[in-house]
Parts: sequence; C-alpha cells; structure tokens
Amino acid sequence: MDFIYEFRNKNNRKAIVFIHGFTGDVNSTWRDFVEFLKLIPSVDSYDIFGIGYPSSYKIDIPLWSSEPSINTICSYIEKEICTRLNKYTELHFVAHSMGGLILQKLITTDTPICNDVLEKTKTICMFGTPSNGLKKAIIGYLIKKQIQEMYSGSSFIKDLRESWNELYKENTPFKFVTVAGLDDTFVPRESSLNCYKDSYHRYTVGNHTKMIRPIPSSRQSLDIVLDLIVGDNQVDISTNPGLAISEYIYYKRLIEDYYPIIDYLTDGELVNLALAFDAMGDFIKSRSILEGRFGTTFDTDLIGTLAGRYKREWLSTQSINTAIKALEHYKKAYDIAQKKNDYSQINYSGINIAFLEMVFKDDTAKAKEIAEEILKNIHGQNYNDRWRKATEAEAYLYLGEVENALTLYGEVRTLDFNQREMVSIYSQAINVCKYQNRTDVELRLDNIFAG
Repeated sequence: MDFIYEFRNKNNRKAIVFIHGFTGDVNSTWRDFVEFLKLIPSVDSYDIFGIGYPSSYKIDIPLWSSEPSINTICSYIEKEICTRLNKYTELHFVAHSMGGLILQKLITTDTPICNDVLEKTKTICMFGTPSNGLKKAIIGYLIKKQIQEMYSGSSFIKDLRESWNELYKENTPFKFVTVAGLDDTFVPRESSLNCYKDSYHRYTVGNHTKMIRPIPSSRQSLDIVLDLIVGDNQVDISTNPGLAISEYIYYKRLIEDYYPIIDYLTDGELVNLALAFDAMGDFIKSRSILEGRFGTTFDTDLIGTLAGRYKREWLSTQSINTAIKALEHYKKAYDIAQKKNDYSQINYSGINIAFLEMVFKDDTAKAKEIAEEILKNIHGQNYNDRWRKATEAEAYLYLGEVENALTLYGEVRTLDFNQREMVSIYSQAINVCKYQNRTDVELRLDNIFAG
C-alpha cells in the first residue's frame, strides 16, 4: 500500500503531516480538517501529507494475513519518510489516537532516519492519544495485535513511556501539545494527558472521533493546530463578519450533498440547503429554493426563513415590495404557529414582525405591543428554544429596557451559535438601535459582540 498520501504538494520546504488512528484511514479521518487548513493563507507555504497504514476490526489470522503491529508500521513509515519527505526542512505532525503512539515511537527510535525526522520536527499535536495505554475493554482484544499493544501495562506502552521520559521528560526540542476531547470516553484524560506536563495539555469539544471534525459552531481543534504551527488563530466576529473557516467547508459540503436531490428533501432539509447557499453568498439561489416549495407547505420554519430572505433584501435595497413580502410571510408563519401552540415559532415570527412594524412601518406602538406579548410567552410558557434568550433581549430593546437587553445579549454571546447566526442577532439589534437613534447602545453592543 501507499503509506504517504498527498493532500497538497507545491514543492514547499515545510510540510504538515497527518497520522490517523486505530481503524481510521487518511482520507476519511483528515479530509475535512485538511480542507479547512487549505483555506488559511498562512498555511499556503506548507505542503500537506497524510500517513496511512492498515488498521481495522478485522480478525488477525497469523497463518493467512494480519495487520501489522505498531513497531512494524513504524519501520514501514520510516522508510517512506526517508523516500518521500526527505526534501523538507521542517516537519509538523498532527496525530489522532493510535497515530500518536506511532509518532512517539518514530521519534524515540535511535536510527539515522528517525534521528533526521526528529531534527526536522518542529511541532507535534496529538489528539486523543492513549499515551498511558487503554484500560477500557475493547472488542477484539484477544485477536488484534494493535489493540493489545495499546493496552495499559503492555510491553509496548511501558517501553514507549520509558523512552519518551528518558529523552523528553523535562522539555521537548519541538513545540508539543496533547489534546483531550471533553466527551472522549474511549481514551480517558489520565491516558492522553497525565504523562505530560500541564503546559502541554489542551482540551477540545467532542468525543474520540468528533474532536478532529470541526463543526460550524466550534473550531477549537483547528485553532489548536493553527496556533501551534503558525501562531494563526484568525476568525473573530468583530473583525470578520463573514464565514468562519469551518462554516465554509460545512456549507460547501451540504450543498454538494443536498442540491442534486433537492426534489426529495424534507422541508427542514430544504431550509438547511437554502441557508447554505445564503451563507456562501448566493442569495438569489437561497430565496428561489424556498419560493419553489412555499405554495405547498405549512412548515413555519421554511416560511419564516423565506421571510428572512425578503427582509434582508429590503434592508439592502430598501425595496418596499420585498419588505411587504417579508411582513406577509412572517405573519403567515405566525398564524400557523399560533394554531399549533408552537411558542418557539410564534416568538421567532413575532419578533421579526415587531422589527418590521418599527423599522419599516414606523409603528413603535405596535412593535412594543408585540414585544410585550413575546415576553409573556417567554416568561409564562415552558418550551425549548435555543433562540429564546436572543428573542427576549430583542424584545427588551423594543420596550426601551436597555439594561435588561444588554445583559441578555452578553449571555447570548456565550451561547453555541455559529458565525452566521451570531451576525444575524447582532445585525438586527444594531438596526433597532439605529432606528431609535441610540448610538450609545450601539457602542455597547459592539463591545459585547467583539468580546
């Protein structure tokens, strides 16, 4: 098999090298992560590779075929690196799970090639690596050599820890971090972190597999790698109101998966597709997708999302017709939600009706009336809605209760909204303040959402 996989090779002098874990493979494990990295300008000067090796839950049958031990994998990889990566003056490694054990073995082995790799290694980042071994029972322990080697107390783990401590117990000659997933039950923190100094410890969201798959609402793992390799931790809502890196690739893939089967999508899936086009800047496509389904649906989320496309077009062009359409669609969604006692959708449509009544129709009294009704729903009804606090904050803005609104917006800023959603919350609040001529509140909102 080909142990070295090229993600990008532009004949740079520096390379980032990814190593997958047990039962993984180069492409499925690291594809998304690498796509994110490719979007970072400061990573353009790095070539990107993956190291692959056989690993699965298939039974090892010694007389027929079996997957190689970690030591054997290291021997193969050593030769491949000598052949394929020898030209690079800097190597930066990112490893997951068992891949971190392979990497540690590689840089603690005293051979000319391994010593050359060590000399060129500038950074190492390990995610969910069982450096102290595994204690949790795993199917296949008795029949899988790789699992046996990863177990706590195995000769491989004992030898690896002794070699590492002999060479690097005080300090490493490279920048080094080891990362634990907050929800990782496969590799506990005492195994991934506790055999290293506290200064090397990092944490990220997700379980053992999801910790290396950044999502729109979180890019901690990506930031850890960027900070380690290039000191580049870029996207912040206060300086870049566009897409975060992880959001870009998420929406791009959603469009690739959903658009070819658009006629078969549920209303909810269609909304997600429309929002993806919207996030990627194709506003016309986003709106037309929703308009194509509008006449045949009573889905309040779809109707409200379409209303939102009209509202934003009005804010951009000041077209009275699109403002009227936005208000009509929000009211239709509001009426349907009321019949269903769907308070989440009642409040979502209602707060946008209040916005248009005030900012478009100049009817402050009507906006306040709606805001008061929304607050009664929020304080009097028990329902789950991630937008509840943002809606409450906005309602207080309409009522002129600025301190209540700003306190809630401060709490909203800490919640799990992605970049697009947070910008939407911020922009609507700013537009209300502009209408009210409250530049003082605008400045305070800027400080909250830049924090």
